[in-house]
Formats: sequence, C-alpha cells, structure tokens
Amino acid sequence: MAARILIIVVLLIGLAGGAYWYWLGTPQYSMREIAQAVRQHDPASFHQYVDVPSVANHAVDDLLSDPVRDAGGSGLLERFLGNAIIGIFKPEIVQHLTNSINKYVEKPAPQQAPTEQTPPQDQESLSLKQELKQTVGRLLRRIGEALKPPSLKDVLSELGITKENYRGLTDFETKDNLCHVGLKFQLPDKAEVIVQLELQKVENHWQVKRVSNLDNLAKSLSGI
Repeated sequence: MAARILIIVVLLIGLAGGAYWYWLGTPQYSMREIAQAVRQHDPASFHQYVDVPSVANHAVDDLLSDPVRDAGGSGLLERFLGNAIIGIFKPEIVQHLTNSINKYVEKPAPQQAPTEQTPPQDQESLSLKQELKQTVGRLLRRIGEALKPPSLKDVLSELGITKENYRGLTDFETKDNLCHVGLKFQLPDKAEVIVQLELQKVENHWQVKRVSNLDNLAKSLSGI
C-alpha cells in the first residue's frame, strides 16, 4: 500500500514538473516575462524574450516602405527621429531605434539635485570673453534641445500607447514556430488599437521578432 502511494506521489510530481516546464516554453510565459522585465527595468531578461535589433530593423523597413510613405505613415518615424532622418542611412536609423528601445527598458538614471550656484561677487569683473562664452553655451544648448529627437516613451505617449490605455492581450495564434498576439489599447475618444507582435520559437522559449502590423498602424496613427 505504501509503495503504491509512493508511486502515485512520484507520478504526480513528475506531471507537475512536466507541466511547469511546458509552461516555461509557451508564448504566454514569454509575454509575462517581457512585461515583468519592463516593470523591473531588467534589460537582460527583456533581451532574452525580445530580439531588439530584429524589431528595430523590421520597424524601419515597414515605416520606410513605399505604401506607408505614400499614405503619410512615415510621419511616425520622422516624428520619432526628428531632423535626424534627413541625410542618414538605414543602419544609423536602426541603431538609433535599437538604442531608444533599450533606453525605454533600462532604469532611468537618478535625477541629481541641481547644485546651488554662487552668484558672482562682482558681475562687472566678468570679462567680455567670459560673457560671450556663457551666451554661446546657452544658445548651443537650446539648439541641441530643439533638434534632439523625442524619446520613444514620449512618442508612444503621444500616440496613446500607454500603460493607462492598455486593455490586455488578444488570443494567441500559434502555428509551427510562429505566434501572433496583440496588445490592446483603448485610445481616448478613438477606436481600439491593437499592436500585433510576432514571436518565434528560439531554442526552448519564444522571442518577439517584430511588430507585424506596424505598416497599418503607421497609416492609421499618422494623423494623430
């Protein structure tokens, strides 16, 4: 009797362990890990489940495609890159987008409290050269801020792709080594937006490779 109970317990443990290992290899588990990596600002875990260079490369191809540009959808990319899109090549654009995705996941650097500046004891003692240097420095900083492309977070917020508007996942559609799942967002005073992700089986887990409907999203959201 005791031996029979022991066999049953071992079988139950084996089934539970098998179910757990199966769960680790599902697209659902990968999506959960991605969400947790973003919340915890964990780039290492995020990169395990998101192929950032692949996502960026596909995104640039989609946004620069002729149908999207003809429909005005490339404005998303131009708005994100600012004036930097003019006169640069695709590798630089892809690298810029890759860096922006990584920065979005990484924990923001702590803001340092501004140090109190001691006012000059005697303003008249500043030479003309020093005053000119300070004026030029302020001007260059303002020009740099004006030309600096907005962050990925700012662009997503502008489009309504935010945590507050997130409404969950669509059904997982899996075929062979590919899986598609959508992120649902309800924009204020607008129809529901779904960001469709394409995942691919990589070894023993699933990894996001691209936003598969970015071309259609660009055309529909470019007027926002």
